[in-house]
Amino acid sequence: MGKYGGISVKNEFVIVLISFALIQGADGIQVTASGGGNGESDSVSMNFDTLKDSAVSSQIAIKGADLTPLTTLSGSVAKFEQTHSVKDASGKSASVYVKVLNAPSGLTYTSKVLPKEGSVTTQTQVSAEQWLTVPKADSIKCTATSSYGTIRSASVGLEEARSTAAGDYVTLTGYCGKAVTTGTSVLASQTATSGAANSIKIYGSAKDSSGTYSISTPLKGISGGKATFSGLSETASAGTTTQVIQKEHLKGTFTSKATAVTKTITRSSNYGTEYDLNLAAKKSASGPTVSGIVGYYVNPTLKIQGAVNAALSGDAINVATGTYRENVKVDKSLTVKGAGSARTIVDGNKAGSVFMVGKGNANAVVRLSGMTIKNGKADYGAGIYNNGKLTVASCAISENKAWYGGGIRNYGTLTVTGSTISANSCLKTKIIYGSGGASWEYPGSGGGIYNSGIATITGSTISKNSALEDGGGIYNSGTVTITGSTLSGNSLIGSIRYNSYGGGIYNKGTMTVTSSTISGNYATHGGGIANSGTATVKSSKISGNTVKYKGGGIANYGIYKSGTFTPANLKLIDTTISSNKANWKGGGIDNTGILYVSGSSLIFSNQATIGNGGGINSEPYSSTCTVTLDGSKVKIYSNKAHLPSSITSANWYQQYGVYVNSGSPIKKNGFNPSTQVTGNTKI
Repeated sequence: MGKYGGISVKNEFVIVLISFALIQGADGIQVTASGGGNGESDSVSMNFDTLKDSAVSSQIAIKGADLTPLTTLSGSVAKFEQTHSVKDASGKSASVYVKVLNAPSGLTYTSKVLPKEGSVTTQTQVSAEQWLTVPKADSIKCTATSSYGTIRSASVGLEEARSTAAGDYVTLTGYCGKAVTTGTSVLASQTATSGAANSIKIYGSAKDSSGTYSISTPLKGISGGKATFSGLSETASAGTTTQVIQKEHLKGTFTSKATAVTKTITRSSNYGTEYDLNLAAKKSASGPTVSGIVGYYVNPTLKIQGAVNAALSGDAINVATGTYRENVKVDKSLTVKGAGSARTIVDGNKAGSVFMVGKGNANAVVRLSGMTIKNGKADYGAGIYNNGKLTVASCAISENKAWYGGGIRNYGTLTVTGSTISANSCLKTKIIYGSGGASWEYPGSGGGIYNSGIATITGSTISKNSALEDGGGIYNSGTVTITGSTLSGNSLIGSIRYNSYGGGIYNKGTMTVTSSTISGNYATHGGGIANSGTATVKSSKISGNTVKYKGGGIANYGIYKSGTFTPANLKLIDTTISSNKANWKGGGIDNTGILYVSGSSLIFSNQATIGNGGGINSEPYSSTCTVTLDGSKVKIYSNKAHLPSSITSANWYQQYGVYVNSGSPIKKNGFNPSTQVTGNTKI
């Protein structure tokens, strides 16, 4: 080896720039710089073997006894090896190490040590850091280590090796390794943009008085090819927090192990070739814990169900652009993420529910996002059947057909956000009785969603769905909360034999609608909403809905059960009911239950073509059925009705705006009919 340079300084500022274009036969450079002052020592040692015709540019900035090397090698480098470290008088130490063999295209490397390299007096903190990029090499090894005497230690490392095949090489881009030691904790970390090699090992460990915590991920290429990683992030710490956490995106085969004292978890490549890996070994108040989460990647040559089967609870499945003709069953807690609803399409091929969630495990917590779910056909929930705890985000659910719940049938807990549920249908099913084969056709309900569990719908569109009986958009017999959503163009297509309720929504459970629009829906009763349960509608718009009979905007009815009538209960708060049409009664609202209108609610431009109550028609079934008009801001105006044929001034409410066939509406908090019920006319 040729040796150049021996530099010794004291309390001076010097920049040493070494730049050589090596001549034929020269094979190496070794540079040592040292300095010291005030009883301390400082040194940097750089060792690199370069081949002929290589160029070396290396700088060592020296200020006092502080040395910072910056090295760029272009051309072939046979060996590059450096160690940079610091240790104070109390036992705090931090070091980084790098070794690169046979880099034909050179490399770039930088390191920084604080307060400086070598031995120093007692410090609050010491640290060492290095940065490395290698376009090509035979092998690379990088480590970062911190320790505080024998009390605690932490280290991380990365190793890459090529195969024996001619022309093979390894790469590493954007690597950073760092070690930091204080009086209470030690930390070692490494990050990298990407790397590729036939064989890769990523590892880390932490040790304190409770024991050792470690993670090791050996990665191999498939069929002699390269393994790759990207987005590496790993930390190992002991003291204030004792743990090792490792995250990266991988392609290849691996068996990764996380150990916390005596507890171990192992995760392996077991479906496909591409994965996200997230492992942790930690000390907690309850003792050592380990966890390992795998993100699977599926493309059209693979099956979503295959990844579901291979995954463990808590894992994720990433579904690439393409069409997947599957009927997927999920009975474990998983995230299934598509590339976007326009790009990832899961087609049920009319062979059952496209996704069946939690049927065998009601505790399964599942998230479906970024995909189109279509072409399912089933008795219950053709698009999605849910009995678990399901979130549907940024999905399109369309063209599914069922008896109950064309788009979604929910028995469990359902959250829908930022999604479109459209063009789904519930028509009818034929039930055959006995050996004689007698049959009866039953109408279907819940074209978009049929909910008998707990459902929350936010920022979503439910449109152009249809059902034969009730709930063209949504049928609810459980609890549903709808916020910031649109229900439009949904319809009920029942024949004269079927009385259909709720073109947009049929509610027989508990419902809250806030800041939403319900428009352009159709039914025989309740074009926008049919309510036979308990409902509150706030700050919403119900407009342009149509019915064959009663309740163009809303039908607020009740239920007879065992000879007892239970009235529906509806509250309208700051809500607009406009431009709805009933061919018979109640252009805006038809009421046989308990109706409460308050706040800045407006009821206008509705029409009852051949009946009563252009704005509100109320025909109580019992004394418990009432209409309450609350406050000075409620307005009922410009509605039209055909009946009654005569009006007396004493019965102001029996006009074309408001018609009550028995008793009077309840007026509260300054409601004045002479100024708030105006401009309503006869058709």
